[in-house]
Parts: sequence; C-alpha cells; structure tokens
Amino acid sequence: MVFLGDFELVGVLAFGVSCTLMTVKTLRHKITSSSSSSSQSRDLLLAAVEGLVHELEKGEKGEIQDALDKIRDLPKTLPPKGMGGFEALRTLEPIVLGGRARLDDPGFFAHMDPPASIESVAASLWQVGTNQNLLHPDLAPSARLLQKIVINWLAEFFGCDGGHFVSGSSVANLTAIWAAREVKNVKKVVASKKAHNSVKKAADILGLEFVKIEELSSGLDLSDACLVLTAGLRVLGRLKN
Repeated sequence: MVFLGDFELVGVLAFGVSCTLMTVKTLRHKITSSSSSSSQSRDLLLAAVEGLVHELEKGEKGEIQDALDKIRDLPKTLPPKGMGGFEALRTLEPIVLGGRARLDDPGFFAHMDPPASIESVAASLWQVGTNQNLLHPDLAPSARLLQKIVINWLAEFFGCDGGHFVSGSSVANLTAIWAAREVKNVKKVVASKKAHNSVKKAADILGLEFVKIEELSSGLDLSDACLVLTAGLRVLGRLKN
C-alpha cells in the first residue's frame, strides 16, 4: 500500500501535457461561451481568470512589500456587511497574486513547493467548482474512478498494488504508520535521526515508541517495529540508493 501526499488528482491526470498559458486562455473562452452559468457568475469567474493570466504573463517581479502593506489596510474585525464578489476580487488581487512567492522564477530552487503546472491550475478550478467528495460514489461518481486510475499508475512505481491519496506528506506518514499498527500490530517506530519530524509526531499520536538510530545494526530487534526508510534529504538535496 502506498500513501501519497501533495498530489492533485486531476492535475496528475493532466501531467505531461505541454505547459502553456493557452490552457488557461482556453478555459477563459469556455467560461465566456457557457450558457449554463448566470451572467454574474460567469463575469466573476472571468475576472478571476483574467487576473491570474495577467499575473502569469507579466515578466517583471512585483514588490512583495506593496502587497504586505495592503494587508494592513484590511478591516481588523469582521465587517457587518460584505463588499460583494467583484470588489473582493479587486481588493485581494494585488495582495494574493502580487504578494505570492514566485515559485516559477528561474532563480528559485524548488523545495517543498514546486511551481504549479498550468494544467493543474485549470483542473483545480474544476475541482473547487464541483466540490466532489470521494467518500462515496454518490458524491463523486467520476472522480472516484479517476482516483483509482491514477493510484494504479503510481502504485506500480512503488511496487504496491494499491494506495490512498492524502493532503500531504505528514498525513501520508501518519496513515502509513497507522496501517502498520492496525495490520501488523507494531509496537514501535524505528527511523533515522535525519527522518522527517512528522515520523516522530505520528508515532506519538498513535501511542508507539519512537526509536532513532544512526544506522541499521544486526542486533536491532525489528520483530514488532515499523521501519521507516529515509530515501533522501530535501534540505541537503541528497538521495540514497
């Protein structure tokens, strides 16, 4: 069983298609020509897409401090009356888009968050707009089948026959160690001293002993242990065979 974090389901399906702004522009055209949306809803979505396209197309870097200064102008308490969708977009666009970390900058070295592909951006709009819940077939008929296809694609690379999507790597570690406890009745978690801190947190949450080691030794009893292997260190950029 493989537990994967930091994946967007439909975005993974779209992975491999050439990354171009045409995807977002095509999406903008689809919204414009849609007869199923009300005029106000269509205009609001168009305004959001136009702002995003403009931000992604412009080459110059914005001043992050300008966006941070605008945050100080926002109300300190919840206003008794809302400003409406269009005004909210106009207010937040220079803050949210102008104040973003520019992960797509050529001088930026990806750490936890690589730049999103345009296909994933477009697919995320579908995801949020339809708000599917994969808990039950009635709540997400197509999305559940798509999830199964993507898991089958990815599980093969891990030598597994199934898997489960979670919200991030920390939850993936927690879920995997929980499965080891429930299925194999492990009593402790053994991991490298350089293992991610979410491994120890997972052990604490699940009531398991956590054992840190420098390297594996023949005298170490692993009969009732979940052994967590660290394949690489993101901070140092190291990978181990």
